[in-house]
Amino acid sequence: MATINDIAEKLHISNATVSRALRSSGYVKAELKEKIFRTAEELGYAPNPLAVGLRTRRSHGISIVLPSMNNPVSVELLENLEKLADRNGYHVMISTTDGNIETERKYVQLLDAGLVDGTVLVPGPRRSPEEEYLQHIRKRNIALFNRDLAGLSLDVVKSDAVQAGRLAMEHLACRGYRRIGMILPPLETSLAQERLEGCQEGADAAGIRLEEKWMLRARGTTPAAGKAAADELLSRQSRPDGLLVLDNILTVGVLQALREKNLSLPEDLGLVSFDDIVNGELVGAGITYVGQPMPQIAEALFSLLLLRMEGQPGMARQSICLPVRLIERGSTRRL
Repeated sequence: MATINDIAEKLHISNATVSRALRSSGYVKAELKEKIFRTAEELGYAPNPLAVGLRTRRSHGISIVLPSMNNPVSVELLENLEKLADRNGYHVMISTTDGNIETERKYVQLLDAGLVDGTVLVPGPRRSPEEEYLQHIRKRNIALFNRDLAGLSLDVVKSDAVQAGRLAMEHLACRGYRRIGMILPPLETSLAQERLEGCQEGADAAGIRLEEKWMLRARGTTPAAGKAAADELLSRQSRPDGLLVLDNILTVGVLQALREKNLSLPEDLGLVSFDDIVNGELVGAGITYVGQPMPQIAEALFSLLLLRMEGQPGMARQSICLPVRLIERGSTRRL
C-alpha cells in the first residue's frame, strides 16, 4: 500500500506538503494539490485509519456488547446496526459477555481507552448494587438496548415489554385458553419483569386467574433451562392448556420437552413465545410469537449514539419505547 512518502518522492516534494494537501489543512497551490490527489489515486494511497484516529482522537468505531449471538434478536440487531454504521462511516466491533459482568466491564472500558467512539450495550443481570461499574465510565456515549439500569443516566431504546405481555395473554384468552401457565426467565432484568407485569395485566383484563403451580422460573436462559422447566410443568397431574414462554431461547427447550412427551401444538397445548425462534414458522404449524421492531430499534439506538458522538454529548438522557406486535401462527389456532 502506498504511503505519503511514496507520493512525496514521486513528485519531489516534502511529506509535509503532501500531508497538508490530503488533509486540506494549510495552504497548498491548487495545481500542486491536484497533482498530489491524482498521484495518490494512481499509487492506490489510502489513509491509515489508526494514524487518523490518533490525530483526531476519534476511532470511527462503535462496539456492540451482547450477552451472546445465539439469539435471533441479537443477530437481527447486529445486522441492522452494521448497515447503519457502514452508511455513516463507522466500523463495528462485536463482543459477547455470556452475561458475565466482569467481561462486560472489560469491553465497555474500550470506550474510555479511545478504541471505540460509542457503545451499544445489552447489559447482563446485576445481582447487587456493588456490581455496577457504568457510573465510573467517563465517556457517556452508551446506548442501552431493552434494559433500564436504575440510577444511571444513560440513553435506552426498548420495545414495550408490558404491551408484549398483555398482547400474549389477551391472545390466548381470545382463543379460548383459560388455564394458562408461564415459563419465566430469571427476573433479574427490567425486560423480564416488565413482560411478567404485562402478562398479569392481560390476565386481569381477561378475568383469568394465574395459578402459581403453572408459573415456573427457569434456572437460566438456555434451551436446557427451558426444557427442565417444561419437563417439571408438564409432569404435574394438573397442567395448563395454554403456555407463555417469556424468552425465545427457553422456547427452544420447551419444544424439545413437548416432542419427548408426544404433545402437539395446538391440539394438546397452545403456546406463545416472546420473540421468534430460528425457523419458528417451520415448527409444526408455526410458533405464535410477540415480535420486536428490530430495524426501528437499531435506527433509534444508532441515532442516539451518533448524537452523542458527533453532535450533542451533553443532551438530556433519552428513553425510547417502541410498540411490539403479535404474529399468530398455528401454535395457538385451536381446531
